[in-house]
Amino acid sequence: MRRLLCIAGVFLLAAISVVCLAGGSQPQAAGTNTQTVSSDLFDFEAAMNGTVVKFPVQTAKLQKLGWHVQEEPGVSKLEPKFGSCAKLVFTPTGGQEALLMGNFYNAGKEAAELSETVVTNPLFSEEWMAGINLEFAGGLHFGDSRERVVQAYGEPTTRSRNVYIYRKDGSSREEYVELIFQDDRLTDYHMHNEQN
Repeated sequence: MRRLLCIAGVFLLAAISVVCLAGGSQPQAAGTNTQTVSSDLFDFEAAMNGTVVKFPVQTAKLQKLGWHVQEEPGVSKLEPKFGSCAKLVFTPTGGQEALLMGNFYNAGKEAAELSETVVTNPLFSEEWMAGINLEFAGGLHFGDSRERVVQAYGEPTTRSRNVYIYRKDGSSREEYVELIFQDDRLTDYHMHNEQN
């Protein structure tokens, strides 16, 4: 009897394993990220190495993604409602250092460490973002043509030879996205969504 129970138990475990393997979901590969960037450029999002970041963003969140604050001489804290130039540096393993420019902004009521502020008005430049896989609203990437930009965003509010500016309609604040081209290639992407 005991032997029959043992054999039945083995068959039951084997059956459960077959069901789990056949119907269970497969695990994702390490580092796989299924986040997608919004199609609305005024959501002020960018995917950096597969992680979607919405601006303004807490400096601490960028630090968790591997970015490090590059402090300005004499600026370690910000007064309330005060902004300063933001320089964040990312050094991929074995890769070239990347630089993200923008502004730090203290939305609190007391002086705050830079790590406790938010980063606004990010400027992404192909030249400075070596080693970072970037995607912008509408699936845009560095190197895309003006035609591809217009397909994704429509006609710009203002255009010059190398600059397209898209302004947010009905906004009480200065909110816009500025795109810079060189030789019909998108090379710089500036989100202007200031807090103050």
